[in-house]
Amino acid sequence: MKRVRISKVLRTLLLLAVFTMISAFAAQAAVAVPRITKVKAGETNVKLYWNKLKSVSGYNVYVRTDGEFVKLDTVVSKKAKSVNITGLTPNVEYKFKITAIKGTEESDFSNVMKATPKVVNPGKVSAYSGTTYETKAVVKWAKRAKATGYEVYQKDENGEYQLIATLGKKTKLTVKNLETGVKYAFRVRALRTVAGVTQYGALSKVVKITPNVKSKAVASDHGAYYSAVTESNVTANRVGDSGSVVIPKGASVVVIKKADKSIVKYKSKQYYVPLTSLKIKSFITNHKKAYSAATAAEYANYKHWTSPTKYLIWINVYTQNLYVFKKSGGSWKTIKSWVCSTGMYGINPFKLAEGKTEWMMTTPGKTKIRGHAAIWEFAPDQIAYYPSLIASGAIHSWLYYPGEPKKKWSGVGKLGTPSSHGCVRVDINNAKWIQESVPINTTVWVM
Repeated sequence: MKRVRISKVLRTLLLLAVFTMISAFAAQAAVAVPRITKVKAGETNVKLYWNKLKSVSGYNVYVRTDGEFVKLDTVVSKKAKSVNITGLTPNVEYKFKITAIKGTEESDFSNVMKATPKVVNPGKVSAYSGTTYETKAVVKWAKRAKATGYEVYQKDENGEYQLIATLGKKTKLTVKNLETGVKYAFRVRALRTVAGVTQYGALSKVVKITPNVKSKAVASDHGAYYSAVTESNVTANRVGDSGSVVIPKGASVVVIKKADKSIVKYKSKQYYVPLTSLKIKSFITNHKKAYSAATAAEYANYKHWTSPTKYLIWINVYTQNLYVFKKSGGSWKTIKSWVCSTGMYGINPFKLAEGKTEWMMTTPGKTKIRGHAAIWEFAPDQIAYYPSLIASGAIHSWLYYPGEPKKKWSGVGKLGTPSSHGCVRVDINNAKWIQESVPINTTVWVM
């Protein structure tokens, strides 16, 4: 009887053990093991894809760099087939694996997949030469969509390219302190920085720049000169050195730069003289020194003048010439060159009669054509045809008697000499051409 009882106990224990093992295997078999099918790395993220399993409640994602695998906080839903993991560091290799979960049960680990986030290469820059001056130049380049900045390199005397500037998203750099006539070479490359990691694009092609060299004709240009006399004895310092001289009262001088501290020419030398010590008498002009069409265009391009239209006008006070330029192949070409008459140097008699002091000189500097009119009536016996409005009045025809467009008014002056009260006079046919051909907003330079 005793052996029978032991056999029953053993059999019961054996059955319990077998049942426990079967239950454990059944539980494990209930949660299938997923498989990562692909990974896709961005700059600071990695997206995992896997085969979707039935009868699971979600997935756990594990990541590892150098140490052990660590479960991320993200547990995605049972319907998910992918997850985007963000906040990663570029150029670091990450390893990933996942498990499926069902209730409190978790499957075995999936296969392991590797991915390395990388900063996007911003690409090669297309660089070119911008505006050049006597001692500086502008390097320009086309914007790269992925770039967060740019580096500019300049070739040194040893033939090596040295970094001279690191910029943000600007697409041009003005390089200063260059030598006129010397050839310089530059290259540009884009960069992209993400999460402290920088990726560089390839260097651009070489951009060659030679700062402008003025021709003798262009170098000789100047604004208005004035005839003047000193109103008192003046101790004047010589321009360019420490010498000085006493210029006596009543001495005739040529003012070559009119400012609070003017520069005058006295006995073939240049001196600084206060404007308050001078009595300006008149402009000094010389129509015979008018520029040729080619030199005028060279000057306009050298000055880098721009205009919102394809036309540009330059009124040269010294030579009493009006030039019209037209854009051609990126440069200004002279298409018209006419004699003109600018404002006289003196008090406007009309304003003086009103108790006001107003100089009649044509306002120097940059202006534009603001509009057009048919005629301007100055007095009962004076009208001008085809006025094109600018800052100091208008560009218009010579004055005529009303109703007689072929009979010029017999007042003071003639074309080629300062004759107006501030307007710019040209031949009637030229005034008509400007109205018919040059659009409003065209830039006009008076100098």
